[in-house]
Amino acid sequence: MRKLFVLSIVFLIVLSILVRATDEPRFPDQLTETKRGRHSQMGVQSLKALAGNISYLSIYTEAVTQTWQGYIGNISGIIVLDDANNRTLYDWALSNPSGEVYATRSDSINWGTGNIICANNSVITTEEISLNINNAEDMDSINRTFNLTFSGDIYVATNHITAASNCRQTNLYVSDSWENTGIFKEILLYDIANNKTIYTAIIHKGYAVGYDNNTYNFELIVPEDGHYGDTSTTTYYFYVEIQ
Repeated sequence: MRKLFVLSIVFLIVLSILVRATDEPRFPDQLTETKRGRHSQMGVQSLKALAGNISYLSIYTEAVTQTWQGYIGNISGIIVLDDANNRTLYDWALSNPSGEVYATRSDSINWGTGNIICANNSVITTEEISLNINNAEDMDSINRTFNLTFSGDIYVATNHITAASNCRQTNLYVSDSWENTGIFKEILLYDIANNKTIYTAIIHKGYAVGYDNNTYNFELIVPEDGHYGDTSTTTYYFYVEIQ
């Protein structure tokens, strides 16, 4: 798959979390941004023109996406047996956690049984409209980006998401190229009660080589309206669930 677009901004984030075995996805105890980056403009390009000449030009360029924000990072944490004041009776270290990182534009998600489902075409269309994304014209639309079907098996709290759930999936890049086996998978979930789309990165158990040849536990992209010169920011709330 040719790389036509680059992420407009990439954040490296480190999540440090405490998890109780019966918890739903929860806000991380720490969320730290360590660096950010953006596609660099190439230098000035020019050619000599000579009267009477016809020149064939082969031009390649990378247009910065006006739709997506990227996050990459690592997970650390422990399972704790705490009281209501967060005093610990015992804890268990997680050397290679698995689970999910969730990003959504809501600080209140209903994780109850049967309430978290896969985002369907109608949900995706509504999401695109709210973010000024034109699926017919924008090559980097949500619909075009999440063009695979999830074949895994995960639990989101007590909600069982399987291949039969027909979740939309995208695979993030490894070593600057698209990777078809899905080392870093992301799927689209939906909170029925609050009408919120949840962008869900599947945590890679242990470290894996990511888009820039450094090692990460997850890669995640979320949509953000940067169309027509819009420079306002969008707040995303992060939740984590690990085992």
